[in-house]
Amino acid sequence: MMAAGLWLPGDWTWLRPLIPILLGGILFFTALKVRVSAVVGELRGGARLRRLGVLAAIKLVALPLVAYAIALALAPEWALGVLLVTAMPAGLSATAVTDLYGGNVALALVLTFLTSVLCPLTVPLLLHLLDPRASGIDARLLAERALYIVVLLLVPFTLAQLVRRFSPALVARHLHRWNYGAMLSSCLLIFASIAGNRAAWAGMPASALLVPLALNALAMVVGIVVALGLRRGMAVGDTAAFAFCCAWMNNGLGVAFADRFFHGQAGVILGPVLMQLPIIAGVSFVGWWTRRDSPR
Repeated sequence: MMAAGLWLPGDWTWLRPLIPILLGGILFFTALKVRVSAVVGELRGGARLRRLGVLAAIKLVALPLVAYAIALALAPEWALGVLLVTAMPAGLSATAVTDLYGGNVALALVLTFLTSVLCPLTVPLLLHLLDPRASGIDARLLAERALYIVVLLLVPFTLAQLVRRFSPALVARHLHRWNYGAMLSSCLLIFASIAGNRAAWAGMPASALLVPLALNALAMVVGIVVALGLRRGMAVGDTAAFAFCCAWMNNGLGVAFADRFFHGQAGVILGPVLMQLPIIAGVSFVGWWTRRDSPR
């Protein structure tokens, strides 16, 4: 899908309106397997909430700022795109891979939920404060961006929970099939986001794309190192859950956000678009680490 989006001939700009819909497809099909009660149960307890708050702050604020600083020093024109994608909340797929590799699924699910709830506040503020083209605080723009994120996340999740509520037998019967819908939506989103926006980098040589890809990979390494560095204070399963949440961010949300508010700006759009490759590599490494360090 990435290759087709980059090089398949034709004008695909008409696909741009489908980007938020395809993102909604990913979230809807994935959320069909999520129980709200499981999230609520993990949010009880003061000490647990404080730990979750610290982990969410690291994921949503500290890591994006570190990645942005590194990108700003190495290649300033790509720094805002790196900031955008690393500031995204944990993707719902982080819970699935945590389960696959034997991590703490409940913690991954709660971190995904918590970062998704908080990101409408953190993402617009970080981008506005660090965007060199922004001047002063534009409350209206901040509110518009925050509302856009809320709608993109809340609508498909709510629809999925309504389906779970009124058609539980249908959801249970096809539980193993919902991932196919999410995967198809993800593939189509990758193609639509790249093909619909490639005019922004049409004048660049293909080799120029290696710079944002390398910066994304470096940001991924930093996030995983920080997450695994916390293992002395957490159990292996908890560390793995947090590392997966850092490695598998919701870059689809980043693509939709960049297309809506930074259309035509290659330095911003390519960050979330190209992050899929580092995500695959990062998740594979964390999975290997988890299996190696898990108690036999």
